[in-house]
Amino acid sequence: MYNSSASIKFVQGDSVERTFSLLDENGEAVDPELISAVYFTCRAAGLQRKLAWDAQEGAYQLSIPHSATEAMPAGEWTYDITITFYNARRRTVTYNGRFEVLAKTNRVDYGEE
Repeated sequence: MYNSSASIKFVQGDSVERTFSLLDENGEAVDPELISAVYFTCRAAGLQRKLAWDAQEGAYQLSIPHSATEAMPAGEWTYDITITFYNARRRTVTYNGRFEVLAKTNRVDYGEE
């Protein structure tokens, strides 16, 4: 199942945390026992992350620290979520999802009041 409506939007310097539930072509949850790895890729932003499985949530977690987003230029690009299965098959489950970095215009100097 290809999901192109999943949008990620954040301000430069913010931490990004997103949860992804992976569905097959029938809309059923993909069995995590069959999955070797899940990758988030946004080439235009120079970003590729292996997603972590969260058994409590029953989903995969994307985590991008604020130190990584500070250096990203403001802009709008696309991203994919790709599953690699243990049998060496691959499936793109999110294709051309929207990935938008908003310019940080008001900086906070931590430690000063």
